[in-house]
Amino acid sequence: MNDLAHALSAETIKMKRTLALWLALLTPAALVFLEVAAVTQSQGRLSSLSPDLNRWSLLFEDLFNIWVILIFPLFITLETALLGQVEHANHTWKLVHTQPIPRWATLAAKQIWGLGLVALGMLALIGLTLIGGTILDILMPELAFALPIPWKEMFIQIGIALLAGGIILAIHTWIGLQARSFVVASAIGIGMTIAGLVLLSLEWTEFFPWAIPGIALNHYYDGMDFSVYLVMGVVGGLAISLVGNWYIGSQEIR
Repeated sequence: MNDLAHALSAETIKMKRTLALWLALLTPAALVFLEVAAVTQSQGRLSSLSPDLNRWSLLFEDLFNIWVILIFPLFITLETALLGQVEHANHTWKLVHTQPIPRWATLAAKQIWGLGLVALGMLALIGLTLIGGTILDILMPELAFALPIPWKEMFIQIGIALLAGGIILAIHTWIGLQARSFVVASAIGIGMTIAGLVLLSLEWTEFFPWAIPGIALNHYYDGMDFSVYLVMGVVGGLAISLVGNWYIGSQEIR
């Protein structure tokens, strides 16, 4: 465990020199800003539904649907590509692998950082949703953003997306660490995200990794069993992470 701790410490220093942390904050901020702007122009379902419904729940559900179906896979793609580019762009893989730290620890540290960045983005979305809702309440008091804030519901939805998206994170971490080109790593993620949207109505799409978080979340909203998608995300993610770690770690140092 000491090796992993040293590797995590090294990755933390590297991350301070990248846009990865800023991306985890700016991406949800951009989404919330666009939602607030849209609501102020056209109130949409926030005002058309019964006033008895919790406006905080409606706002977060609107934001999180867009996040999980469209932004989440792209966010993972960019964050994991940035993790890989820390070494690829500076040609430091050989230096990293000659350090007195096992390769598996270095690769595991990058995987853990990828998971942490994705979780940070989701937590930031909750905080920014509260800020966005407060702004809307000031600008449009008729929307009536009354307490209580549905903390439990928000964290449940984040948990579902994070667990179901484990397989996407594992795939793109592997790609990001393997592909030398940032463009290639990003293009794969963009292509798969678009494919997930196009194929969303087909039955077998539920086995398409990039669609699993969105399907799991829709099952949750509909009161249906979504546990199978969590298992697919977690077990598939762990399996791919282990294989990817072994594959990259066994390659000749470049």
